[in-house]
Amino acid sequence: EAVVSVRFLLLLSLSFAFVGAVCGAAVLYFRLGVEWTFAAVWSPLCAWNKGDARPFFYVVAILLPGLSGGVTGFLVDKWGPGLLKDSGIQVCRTYLQQSQAIPFSHAVLRIITTWLFLGFGNSLGVEGSCITVSAAAASRLGRAFSSSSPLRPPR
Repeated sequence: EAVVSVRFLLLLSLSFAFVGAVCGAAVLYFRLGVEWTFAAVWSPLCAWNKGDARPFFYVVAILLPGLSGGVTGFLVDKWGPGLLKDSGIQVCRTYLQQSQAIPFSHAVLRIITTWLFLGFGNSLGVEGSCITVSAAAASRLGRAFSSSSPLRPPR
């Protein structure tokens, strides 16, 4: 019967806390990016929603989400046909079950397309994108700090 040392448990706890903090920060900045994009696009447009410019605002407010949806669709079709299917949760699960690293390009494409799609006024749930960003960050950290043998308690 092996007794797990306090040092090992402390190291394990600190590594979990570090990965959790990095993943949480990645998701936080991802979500803030969505809000910043939305504010950067719509704040100037809402300022024009006065008097004679009102018809222009309505035309732009109708066309802008459709245009961003078209650009997002092009990006997904061009660079992410296998990566951005479904909500991203199943893709992450597949990578993890096969013990493969989640490609960093997958997270970057997911971030760009989500910012573009939501920031220009479209509706989309961000849960799958948040999981993808967090899983890609954790996968990247795991690959960066992995050794040839998995972390095991001392005997």
